[in-house]
Amino acid sequence: TRLDVKTWVVMMWYGIPKQMDTQPKHQIVMTLGSNIRAARKERNMTQKDVADLLGITNRDVSRWENGKVEPGPKYRLQLADELFGGDVSRMYEVERAAA
Repeated sequence: TRLDVKTWVVMMWYGIPKQMDTQPKHQIVMTLGSNIRAARKERNMTQKDVADLLGITNRDVSRWENGKVEPGPKYRLQLADELFGGDVSRMYEVERAAA
């Protein structure tokens, strides 16, 4: 299902979405990172391209994709707009990470 931005921000502020509560946090970060990498590659973008788009370093993007850290709410919203067609919930799809 598609989440509107306001609902997603509230969910992220108060905790991880309920459908992910049973997964370890590390698994969620890895899924998010894998999805960011897949979406970036679908658009034939480099980590540097994404970093320039968001005003950050390519090291930050690498750390997200490798599951070292999770992007903050500001960057999640920008990623949703730029890489996921505005659909925040697509960033957390487990099936997408397997691709």
